[in-house]
Amino acid sequence: MNIVKKTTALLLLSIFILGLTACNKSKNSNSSIADNSINITTEEANDITEEVTADTVTESTEDSDETNDKSKKSSKASSKKKSKKTAKESTTETDSIDKEINKKTTTKTTKDSSKNSNKSNPKTSNKESQKSNDKLTCSLKIECKEILDGNIDKLSVPKRALVPKDGIIYDNASVTFEKGDTVWDVLSKEVKKNSILMEYSYVPVYKTNYIEGIAGLYEFDAGDTSGWRYMVNGQYPAYGCDKYKLNNNDQIVWHYTVKLD
Repeated sequence: MNIVKKTTALLLLSIFILGLTACNKSKNSNSSIADNSINITTEEANDITEEVTADTVTESTEDSDETNDKSKKSSKASSKKKSKKTAKESTTETDSIDKEINKKTTTKTTKDSSKNSNKSNPKTSNKESQKSNDKLTCSLKIECKEILDGNIDKLSVPKRALVPKDGIIYDNASVTFEKGDTVWDVLSKEVKKNSILMEYSYVPVYKTNYIEGIAGLYEFDAGDTSGWRYMVNGQYPAYGCDKYKLNNNDQIVWHYTVKLD
């Protein structure tokens, strides 16, 4: 407001001076006293003009400084506001990403859980149960007691040492086998598991495996009619051991005889 007032006064004074100057030009008869007055008045007007201008510049500078201060404060406030807003948006974005990751992780965990659940479904359990039910048992005995019944002299001296005192080479009352297994399957598995020497040959005519020797005792060691044969449940099958399919609780006996039929 001070700047406006001083500017208005300056303008009025200038107009007054211009008026006096115009009057001076039109009236050449004015006295030197009037000229001096006009000159003094002009000098005063110039001083006032300079003072007003200086004040105006000073106040303008102050106002400019004040405006700059306000602008700086406003800029700082705006910067802080933007920084807070950016931080808030960044936090919000981070939270959104975390939520998305958690959502995906939860979904994946659920799928994995579902897969595991499917793996342990009743169908699989039924198959395992069925497979377990396919596990059957039988007994297996390998013996040479007949040699001890007055036939020990038929063996050579080195062979006599191979005969156990009770005539039992192997005896297991519970051998596990699967449905469809044969006498041959059980025998070959058990002698291998227990490190018992066994030799056999394949007979093309009968298309079967023939047992030549078990635990060092071979056919013809105790005479021309000696050798190995097998029984199942007390009966001598009429075919090779790899043809006889076992049933649950079957009793298998391999024994060395001196009287092969």
